[in-house]
Amino acid sequence: MINVYVIGAGIVGVSCALNLLEKGFKVTLIDKENSVKETSFGNAGVITRSSAYLINNKNLIPNLKKYIFNKNPAVKLNHLYLIKNINWSSQFLYQSLEKNQKETLAILIQLFECH
Repeated sequence: MINVYVIGAGIVGVSCALNLLEKGFKVTLIDKENSVKETSFGNAGVITRSSAYLINNKNLIPNLKKYIFNKNPAVKLNHLYLIKNINWSSQFLYQSLEKNQKETLAILIQLFECH
């Protein structure tokens, strides 16, 4: 049996640990606090449909002019980062098209309805 150490007992760490356990690994979960009192503190470990919001939604491209010139207080772009990561940036824009948004939302709904 392979021993695996997962560092961080937040929602991601716990999810990874559970997945590894299901696959037959021996898992040790490590967190900086023994009581794991900080585990998913901000959202109390809850993932719900109501908290899901697609940033790259169908309104992204029509509002791009405001975003690209950093005129929207909610969005500040690092242009050098976008250029260095042009493949990711273009895919992010492509996924904002309505046809792709519907597919993404369908996948998210499946995730939330998983029991």
